[in-house]
Amino acid sequence: MITSPPTTVRLSRGRHAGPDDGACAMELASALAGEPWTDHPACVHPVLAAIARAVNDGTGEAGRSTLAALVPAMIGTGGSGPWLLASCARLVLCCAGAALDHTGADEPEMSWARETALAVLARQHGGGHDQGSATARLSVALLDRAGLLAVIYPDRAARQAVLAVALLRVPASAENDRRLIQLLSDCIARVPKPGNTARPFMIV
Repeated sequence: MITSPPTTVRLSRGRHAGPDDGACAMELASALAGEPWTDHPACVHPVLAAIARAVNDGTGEAGRSTLAALVPAMIGTGGSGPWLLASCARLVLCCAGAALDHTGADEPEMSWARETALAVLARQHGGGHDQGSATARLSVALLDRAGLLAVIYPDRAARQAVLAVALLRVPASAENDRRLIQLLSDCIARVPKPGNTARPFMIV
């Protein structure tokens, strides 16, 4: 456990043994929140954390310096509750929509991710103008009736969001780095945030 959080940080790709070895965005979040050093901090929404890890590893050094400034805004989004499934679906909609816009083509996995997310939101909130395809609604309904939707969907949503980030980062460029950082910022705005326990730090 890191007993004294870093006051300066330089983000880099991958996992790190401790702050002296560098940090990814989520390791920095764990330290700033006073958690044990990990790239899966409890203080950050699980799907948002997956997106942040993918953006961290998918951007260049300049992009990661911008990413570091977003880390405190993600602290306090973790936890569980009746809001979790809907927030997972909103994050998938944000990521899948961005990926589909970027590729300009029909990406079957992203299209299915979008339809499933719409079906989850409809299931959680009792309808809406767009409830996803009939196939997606049936799939979500069967999982929900079996008591498996809350178990399966958060992990599935994280994988779908990470795939979207992978699509957005091709080809590698400063413009795509900016697109990834903007996506993460948009995702942060879609997650409930009960509180913020982030400690101050300096980007180097």
